Amino acid sequence: MGYGYGVWLIPNEMNGYGITQVYNTKPHIRHVTLACNMTYEDANNLLFELHYKKLIPKNGWVIPLIRKFESSYKEDCVFAAGWTIFINNWFKYESIVGDRGQVPAKPHMSLLYSKNPIHDLTIEYLRRQDNDHNRILTFFPAVVDIRSDNPNEWYVKNLLA
Repeated sequence: MGYGYGVWLIPNEMNGYGITQVYNTKPHIRHVTLACNMTYEDANNLLFELHYKKLIPKNGWVIPLIRKFESSYKEDCVFAAGWTIFINNWFKYESIVGDRGQVPAKPHMSLLYSKNPIHDLTIEYLRRQDNDHNRILTFFPAVVDIRSDNPNEWYVKNLLA
């Protein structure tokens, strides 16, 4: 199944890296999905548009505590937990992507994927380890190949420095 090609926002900072390495059987790249279910060409065009119109703020976004996610896509067969990210004017990205792809209803960064439901005690344990309420992360956009069903098989195809 997978999600075609897409554009991710990948954090410049290391926040959450340890969680993705320790709490996933097969670690994945930390990211915020900006768009998915795109063609490779459309994903590259979006990347260039984001870069040249300077649509990714340099001062970043505030990241709250870890939580479980409800699936953004009805086809999902995995459970996830991570950070919901408060991005002002998220709807502007929906209008930029248009019918070229799918934009998640709520921006988020998944730190933990599981084939089984994630227990509330796991979330509480992770919150005790990750208790920085005021962290701000900055991101860079990248075109990604997310055609696999396995998050650890998703990878970056193209980015602009």
